[in-house]
Amino acid sequence: MASDVGPSKTNRHNEFIGYGGLRSLFGTPEVVYHFATRHWGKGFATETARASLEFGFNQKGFDRIVAIAKPKNAASIHVMEKVGMHFEMQTSYYDIEVVQYEISRDEFRSLRENQGAGVVSR
Repeated sequence: MASDVGPSKTNRHNEFIGYGGLRSLFGTPEVVYHFATRHWGKGFATETARASLEFGFNQKGFDRIVAIAKPKNAASIHVMEKVGMHFEMQTSYYDIEVVQYEISRDEFRSLRENQGAGVVSR
């Protein structure tokens, strides 16, 4: 799977503020987002994660997409939950303990349909 991760945002001063997209986690599509600390809490990670899921399911045709974070990274876990992902497992990659969240194409489509009907997600 080719990487779809790239620069996500620059501000009006042409300052790089972060990046995100999709990459392969051992053959499974993974949502990633990384932003400079001073730009946390502005919705960029949620916007990037949501757009990445849209792209992965609607353009690439993936059946399932995951995301990982360190267990104490509450902000990143909140982003995963906010875009409709749910806890799958606690695991480790390269000796780093992480929580892994997932969402299926059907779950994502159902969530999008419910949002369109005025139903608010988590």
